[in-house]
Amino acid sequence: MTELTPSRERLVIASEHRGALADLVARCVPRGSTAEQAAKACHELLRQVAEAGGQDPDQEVFIRAPGEPRHYDDLACWCVCWEAGPYDWAIPASIELTARTRKVVEPWYGFDLSFYPGEWA
Repeated sequence: MTELTPSRERLVIASEHRGALADLVARCVPRGSTAEQAAKACHELLRQVAEAGGQDPDQEVFIRAPGEPRHYDDLACWCVCWEAGPYDWAIPASIELTARTRKVVEPWYGFDLSFYPGEWA
């Protein structure tokens, strides 16, 4: 499903460095994806990175579909969150993803990404 299957070493590095993480996030989303596919690919990658960094991905990484409750009021998007990731990881990740896919991906805070279905249609 992903364009890049990162090695365990790259996953560990990404768990500590947001620049390395941004590169992996941008590469994990298949070209031509829908917002749902992009969010799910990102979610799966973040789970792998969290686990490689010694975290429990079931506790630290989550995904919310449009309409599902989350930590902010905008329910129109897919939300992928990793609060325990490298500081402000989602900011460079959103820039890399937007540049690579030409679709708007934005952080709500510095630890989550929002994928809007209307942008990915």
